[in-house]
Amino acid sequence: MASTLDEIAQVAAWSLPGGPRRTVQPEDPDRFVAAVTEQRISGLVAAAAENGALASSARELTEHLRSTHLEALRTSLAVEAASVEVSALLDGAGIRHAMLKGCATAQLDYGDPSLRSTGDVDVLVDRTSYSATLDRLGRAGIHRLAPPFRTRWEQQYGKDIPLRGAAGVEIDLHLGLVGGYFGVSSDTGSLLDELVEYRLAGCRLPALDPVGRIVHAAIHSAGGPVIRLGSAADVIVLARRPAVTPESVADRARRLGCEPLVAAGIVRAGQAFGVDLGALGRWATGVQPTASEAQALAALVHPGGEGVWLSGVQRLPWTRRAGYLAPLLVPSREHLGARGRTLPGHLRTSIRHLTKR
Repeated sequence: MASTLDEIAQVAAWSLPGGPRRTVQPEDPDRFVAAVTEQRISGLVAAAAENGALASSARELTEHLRSTHLEALRTSLAVEAASVEVSALLDGAGIRHAMLKGCATAQLDYGDPSLRSTGDVDVLVDRTSYSATLDRLGRAGIHRLAPPFRTRWEQQYGKDIPLRGAAGVEIDLHLGLVGGYFGVSSDTGSLLDELVEYRLAGCRLPALDPVGRIVHAAIHSAGGPVIRLGSAADVIVLARRPAVTPESVADRARRLGCEPLVAAGIVRAGQAFGVDLGALGRWATGVQPTASEAQALAALVHPGGEGVWLSGVQRLPWTRRAGYLAPLLVPSREHLGARGRTLPGHLRTSIRHLTKR
């Protein structure tokens, strides 16, 4: 019996290049719609439903999906407006940046941008711009939602910082594409040397090039106990771009120090939708992680974040391990308070993860 996510992937595959076409009768329509919303894949699913992906008995569900997608588009419009604002603020401060994920891929990679909805703004900046970025956005009323482990640790090793502006749109300020083992030695700032632009509301917004976009989509697809179908769909769509070849993806992933992670995400995306990714898929399948890399990959798909961050210690030289671990084991009082944790409880959880390694 197919799971709800399997059902969603089978329907969405109708809207993807190379996707198989199998008619689906969702077992639990309410759960199906809720999961479509959570996965932010309503555009592909609603379009597929209109084209006959659902069994004829599910006509009412098609109407429900249309309404769900309309609501997702309303959110996407607010997110797009916020992305224009954020990019203008960073441009004005001379801060190099790139819009990530749905904000960029909807405009650059989907023939119809409405097929790729998004729920928040994702923007990448160089770590050297950490303080300047938070200061500039803060003066515009865009503030972080939670305190860091420690400020210096976050600037050096953190992945992203959730922020929110006056309009209520969440903004994920990325310092990296992944945390932990695959992120601690990754120079994601180099991605800002290979940018393209797209136009939105008469403005030019920077984004990663196609190879950078599929690398990020694959990273996002590989992580988490449950696959993120929106990012996995981005992998399928981007795999058809001429610049995306096994050689270009492997080179970029190696330079970022995350080749096994990118390969795992590509394989997972192809399997989720039943799409043959050709030479790119064969390359990804052939990448064999080392024992340490396999352990780090396992941490990424395990529920809870401690294992991911603690996996980073294995990638660092001994001289840097204490400085990396200390803020994770003993975070700031503000960070613990925001998570509703006590220091003894946090230490027990962290040490449990460490002793498993």
